[in-house]
Amino acid sequence: MAVGDGGVGAGRDVSHNAFGQGSQVVDNRQTHIHHTPREVTWPLEVGTVPGLASAFQPRSALRDQVDAARAQGSAAVLTQVLSGGGGVGKSQLAAAYAGEALRDGTDLVLWASAVEVQQVVTLYAQAAVLVAAPGTTGADPERDARALLSWLATTNRRWLVVLDDITDPTAIRGWWPASRTGSGWVLATTRLHDASLTGNGRRRVRVDVYTPVEAASYLRPG
Repeated sequence: MAVGDGGVGAGRDVSHNAFGQGSQVVDNRQTHIHHTPREVTWPLEVGTVPGLASAFQPRSALRDQVDAARAQGSAAVLTQVLSGGGGVGKSQLAAAYAGEALRDGTDLVLWASAVEVQQVVTLYAQAAVLVAAPGTTGADPERDARALLSWLATTNRRWLVVLDDITDPTAIRGWWPASRTGSGWVLATTRLHDASLTGNGRRRVRVDVYTPVEAASYLRPG
């Protein structure tokens, strides 16, 4: 029987053939594309950690408060809010912690200017791509930023996120990272004393002007 007269060509693949007049072929086979996860080279620095001033003061009493707040968080999310007026060394103290984390080999150190929330979202999205956070597409910054938050919450990698100079507590509310594994923490600086900046695992550490000894050391460095 000839092919096309209701017959089948012997030895051929019949998966795309129709039998009989008026028959049609519907191909339900699906193509699966497997994406190979990109290899991540650790550790990572996202954003630029400021250098320390030549007359930087370590301010050991303040560091003790920050360290105590962090220790009390145990495996829970811990966020310190260094709050005070301008020019009292908030960002420099945060930079000192970030620099130490980099030298210590912390897997991810992210420094974000938080003057505008969109700057934070953009940096989060960049970090999501670099750490290959699940759900990252590289096409939607806000979606990728959310993917980073999910990754930070569940990873065992060590991380530090610095949110420097928060100016809008309401806008930043949905962008505080959390760590359910206890491997990461957040350090924030602000001039504000808004109550919404504390609570939910966040503890305020008040940064005042230099003590007389610190002021003398600042004026006479070395």
